[in-house]
Amino acid sequence: MPLEDLARDRFILGNAEECWNDIERHARTLGVNHFIFRLQWPGMPQEDALGQIAQLGREVVQKTRTSSAPSGV
Repeated sequence: MPLEDLARDRFILGNAEECWNDIERHARTLGVNHFIFRLQWPGMPQEDALGQIAQLGREVVQKTRTSSAPSGV
């Protein structure tokens, strides 16, 4: 099975806009308003993981304030 097929609806990967679109789609489709993000993988330097956390907050989480997705997303 190709990685793209395996990842579909299991992982949220991509740039900020792509990630936001997937989060919003899951929120609308499933009615969820809480997500757990894994931003550090085995072997990933701590500095890279911290950068990912900062980028998620800056470019994705901030969109929740202007979103029409279910409350809390």
